[in-house]
Amino acid sequence: MTYLHKLTILLALILLSLPLAACGERDSESVDENHMAHTANHNTGTVETATEAVEHGNLRLETIWSRPSLAAGNGATYLTITNEGQDEDRLLNIQTSVAEVAEIHQSKSENNVMTMEMLPDGLPLPAGKQVALEPGGYHIMLVNLQQDLTAGDSYTLTLHLESAGEVDVQVEVIQQ
Repeated sequence: MTYLHKLTILLALILLSLPLAACGERDSESVDENHMAHTANHNTGTVETATEAVEHGNLRLETIWSRPSLAAGNGATYLTITNEGQDEDRLLNIQTSVAEVAEIHQSKSENNVMTMEMLPDGLPLPAGKQVALEPGGYHIMLVNLQQDLTAGDSYTLTLHLESAGEVDVQVEVIQQ
């Protein structure tokens, strides 16, 4: 990994760890005229979007969103994946036209220091369990964005899963 790549990821980690809102609760907010409303709970960091859940095999993918991008040139995508099947699956990798690279990352806090690491073997999706990709935890890191992510826009991610195969999902860009 080059020094520039490490620096870019560190800057993205710092930006991703910023508070969701400026210390105030928001019940709901209109993102655009198409009623892509969402609610952000500042205490839990959860977000609910108007995007419909995607059913793919035994998997249910929902709450698929991204924040608008900042000048750093990177972004992140969040979603919740529920494996309703009897067998474990695994999110292996991701492709999108909005970034040069999309990687599965995990943010952790160790000794009051936030770190972020790529998961080279993918993300396990245990049978009968829900896995949340959310700020401060697992997320899809979008490295070297090819376009700005602007509130109200959407883009496509192609998720490659070990057992369930390939699935396309729409990601809503929402202002928090």
